[in-house]
Amino acid sequence: MRFIVLIIFLAVFSEVSAQDTTAVDESRKEAFSLIDEARSAVNSNPEKSAENIQRVLEMNIDLKDDLIEAWSYATLGSLQFRLGNFTKSAQHFER
Repeated sequence: MRFIVLIIFLAVFSEVSAQDTTAVDESRKEAFSLIDEARSAVNSNPEKSAENIQRVLEMNIDLKDDLIEAWSYATLGSLQFRLGNFTKSAQHFER
């Protein structure tokens, strides 16, 4: 009986884990899409670029993805450089 309960528990748990992984993958895709949009808009629409990166950084609080964080701060560094804020730009690149 315990064996059957264990099998059922593992089956249910593995299904939940797979769903969680899918949700994280979708969030990562969305984050990288926003980063791409932000990088494209650094010169043409700096406000939009900053909004997108802010959204990505908020999303990354849950994701805790170092690569997303690095790309976000690099984009912010580029944005601040473009706006002439060289000290802020350097700070973002150093993160």
